[in-house]
Amino acid sequence: MKKPDFSKIDGSDQAPEGYAFVPVNLYGVSFALVIPDDGSIASFFPDVQLTRMNSCTGSNGCGCEYEKRCILGNCFYTCGGCSTCTLTIN
Repeated sequence: MKKPDFSKIDGSDQAPEGYAFVPVNLYGVSFALVIPDDGSIASFFPDVQLTRMNSCTGSNGCGCEYEKRCILGNCFYTCGGCSTCTLTIN
């Protein structure tokens, strides 16, 4: 399987075929990573839910923005723009 160009995925796109988003929480910050959807993650972490889509929601009428950060060709996705944003793995 050829590695897709993750830098071309934005908030309106689905994960590429054969890949999925996985939720991650590090020091209280929620974000999503794109990983191969080959079933191997389920053998180590059976409670982790993989999906092909993400979304952001804000509270108190504040609209959050879907943000993408890329480091050395690998990207992660998070929400920002409000004091309280929720990254939802659909």
